[in-house]
Amino acid sequence: MPLLDDVVKTFPPRGNMQQHRLSKATNVYCTRCNCTKTAKLVTTIDEKWDELYCNACYGNNLATTETAG
Repeated sequence: MPLLDDVVKTFPPRGNMQQHRLSKATNVYCTRCNCTKTAKLVTTIDEKWDELYCNACYGNNLATTETAG
C-alpha cells in the first residue's frame, strides 16, 4: 500500500472516488479487479487507502456511473 508521503498530487474527487499521483511507480492491489498492478496513479474509494482502484477500474467505474445517470 502506498504511503501518504508518496503522494505528489491529489485530484478533485469524482463521487466517492479520488485519484492520487504517487512520486514513483508502486505495487498496488486493486480491490475491484483483484489484481496487483504497478502504477503511479491510484484511486481511493471513500478516502480509504486500504480500498484502492487501478486507473482502468477508475475509468470503467466512472464511465458506467456517468452513463447511468
